[in-house]
Amino acid sequence: MKAQNIRYLIKYFKNLTVTYIILGVLCQFLKSINILYYQKILDGFSKGLSLWSLLIYSTTLILPFILAYMSEYPKSKLYHGIYYFLKKEVLEKISHIDYLSYMTFGRGNLLQKIEVGASAGRSIYVDFYCHILRELIPSLIFNLLFISLIDLRVIPFITLGYLIVFLISKFLLTYLERIKRENLINEEALNSILTRGVFEIVTFRINRRYKSEIRKYESLSEKVVDNVTSMTLIHELFFTIFAILVAIIQILLLALVLTGHISLTVGGLVAVLAYINNIYTPIAIFNVIFVNYRLNKVSYERLAEFYRAPDDLGLTSEKKLFHEKITNVRLVDVGLSISNKEILRNLNLNFDKGKIYALTGKSGSGKSTCVKTILGLLKATSGEILINDRKLSSINLDDYYKDVFYISQEVPIFEGSLRENIIFENEKITDLEIIEALENCGLKNFFGKLEKGLDTSLGEKGLNVSGGERQRIAFTRLYFSQANLIIFDEATSAMDEKTEELILNNVLPLLENKLTIMITHHQKNLKFVDEVISF
Repeated sequence: MKAQNIRYLIKYFKNLTVTYIILGVLCQFLKSINILYYQKILDGFSKGLSLWSLLIYSTTLILPFILAYMSEYPKSKLYHGIYYFLKKEVLEKISHIDYLSYMTFGRGNLLQKIEVGASAGRSIYVDFYCHILRELIPSLIFNLLFISLIDLRVIPFITLGYLIVFLISKFLLTYLERIKRENLINEEALNSILTRGVFEIVTFRINRRYKSEIRKYESLSEKVVDNVTSMTLIHELFFTIFAILVAIIQILLLALVLTGHISLTVGGLVAVLAYINNIYTPIAIFNVIFVNYRLNKVSYERLAEFYRAPDDLGLTSEKKLFHEKITNVRLVDVGLSISNKEILRNLNLNFDKGKIYALTGKSGSGKSTCVKTILGLLKATSGEILINDRKLSSINLDDYYKDVFYISQEVPIFEGSLRENIIFENEKITDLEIIEALENCGLKNFFGKLEKGLDTSLGEKGLNVSGGERQRIAFTRLYFSQANLIIFDEATSAMDEKTEELILNNVLPLLENKLTIMITHHQKNLKFVDEVISF
């Protein structure tokens, strides 16, 4: 996926990036010019003040503050824009990722990859690359240039200082990176302990796990705090060493000038001392941000692994459009293996429009897997699935799904209002129609208790409602669906018998002249079907 490539980010945010870098380069140039004209003012002070030099000095003193303020706009747009862009690209990826590949990531693990990876991605782009291009490199170039204009003999001392900086940095960076990597692992472990402690309240409380979890958290958090303290001290050590080094070089330079080994005017001496200070500060900063870059790259690579996951070719490659009404589904010698485990073998089934089919059998016998292959989520490793005698593998799945209605055995409710959960974004449906559908699904009393009515938020995964209510809410969607292929995968498993029978009786008229496949473990539901298929 393009988002994993830094060049794609440059292309996408080109105008903001160019503006941000140019403003930074101008700011560094003006700061360097300012020191040069400060020298001219000092050296010409006894001869009379040059208004032209004073004007340039004043302008170059004020303009960097204005440019720094102007830089905040592109910086903020880049910093937050990249973060949310990378998250948006995750949604884009999920919309066409191979279903089996998606399932290997794990939801909690994937959410952590997304959050940490998006944050790392923007830091790499803004805090490392942009920072180097707009501040560090220009600052070094301009300051070295202006020092050479004053006296080239100062350059060897600066070179010697760079060599010392390199040797010190090599040692400290290795140690700092090791601590940061260890801390990254510990922080992930802390997050894992906290997450399961928050969400697994019943299991952990009844099994008396909280004391041991708290002990683990305390132990790890102490290590994290110690490591963070060590990292802070090392960061500050960089700047302390560089400050001492700059002071030594400045003292040596001053001594050479006083002893006559180097001839500089007062203004020239002041300017060179200022330039030297400006030269070593970027080096100190680079050493710190380089370590952060290396660690952010590890975090971003984890997100990039998700971006690189295989796509569902039925959603991304050129497939034939499907504008027909589904009237027949056939499985011809269908086989499916996952991780070398055979799930389906030589499966031959035929489903026709106008009938209700029940798939029955023990748990793990392949019923849900069969349904997922019909939906195109899982790909048959042998045989063919035919939709109206057309190979499913040759059909554009996005078109195909326009004529499919599916309620899974998992919680079919998302975070959002009751209205959003029923009609999604179809604004043509009136509130009265929605309320009537709710009543048909046995939710009249439930709806009557909601203070905000259809605008009531159901919470994450519908946690504000019971399992049976969640399933009944999902059934209300059927009243507004024009699909001809209807699939229920244990869609009534959380309902009591009376409610289940009420729902199925009420939706039967909606299933007339449609092709319906229903997975069920309840024998009494078989009275609603035309044909039973045992697995």
